[in-house]
Amino acid sequence: MDEVLKKLEKAVVGRRVEVRLILAALRSETPVLIEGDVGRGKTKICMEIAKALGRPFYRVDGAPDITPSKIVGWFDPSLVLMNAEEAEKLGIKPGFSWDTFVPGPLTRAMLDGGILFINEGTRLPSDTWNVLLTAMDERVIHIPKLGGVRAKKGFSVIVTANPMEYAGTYPLPEAAIDRFVWVPMRRQDPLEEREIIKRELLARGYDHIAKNDELLDLIEACVDLTYRHPDLVSGVSLRAGIHMGIVLGELCSEGGDWRNESILLNAALMAFTKKIRVRDDVTKTREQIVSEIVSMALRGGAVAQEPSSEPFFRAKGAGTPSPRRGGRRR
Repeated sequence: MDEVLKKLEKAVVGRRVEVRLILAALRSETPVLIEGDVGRGKTKICMEIAKALGRPFYRVDGAPDITPSKIVGWFDPSLVLMNAEEAEKLGIKPGFSWDTFVPGPLTRAMLDGGILFINEGTRLPSDTWNVLLTAMDERVIHIPKLGGVRAKKGFSVIVTANPMEYAGTYPLPEAAIDRFVWVPMRRQDPLEEREIIKRELLARGYDHIAKNDELLDLIEACVDLTYRHPDLVSGVSLRAGIHMGIVLGELCSEGGDWRNESILLNAALMAFTKKIRVRDDVTKTREQIVSEIVSMALRGGAVAQEPSSEPFFRAKGAGTPSPRRGGRRR
């Protein structure tokens, strides 16, 4: 297990407690529910854990149209109805047999002793959950015409859920909740967030942004300020910081200077505006709030006296005041 943890420390930034808890659940083959807002790295962590353990990983993205047959499997009509002569040439048994059956992710995970990863389990309909409950509880499913399938050792179920998401979701069945152990995935330390943003930008080829410590500090400051801004319900995910870095990378590669406040503002508007959640009693626009956040970040986190109101995508080269760097984290 020490070797597994060493692999995960290289692949995952932080999350040591959460990783150990998930590993404990997988070792005991206990279904685990990972709950956290979008962008918390739930999927990546589970993929890296499966890779470190050497277990097959089968993913299902929750949606109302994920029927039981889509996760269990189905018979291929063309193979079922194939005549005996053609079937013999292909070396298969026609009719309802394993040769004509297309296993779904649940069946494959059970047969291979792998991990069934269900992303956004609150989007699955109840009849699909009924099949999953049997697999989780009894470790067996029944396939008509074929019989029972018993899970091999190592078969595990991981389900993720976003507690802030309500549209198009169903409450998790009480019977399912009773079978899960729960691992919360909360926001990481800002220094860990900064490192994740850096790694993502390096992986995507934006070295000139990822290796600029001052700019990385500024991007992370913008992310962090969304958690402290009084007009926002909650902060943005790390994707907002990564997207801001990507946009800055493209704008700067075209000759722009990130020290130009309008360029910073444009990048932040593109990355943050649709990701922030504004309080119901706030009359400001999303763009105004993002402008305030950029101004606050440039001024070391202090509330700006005159929030920037520069127009979106202002022409390059227009005069703007240089950012004040005093007080910003190094």
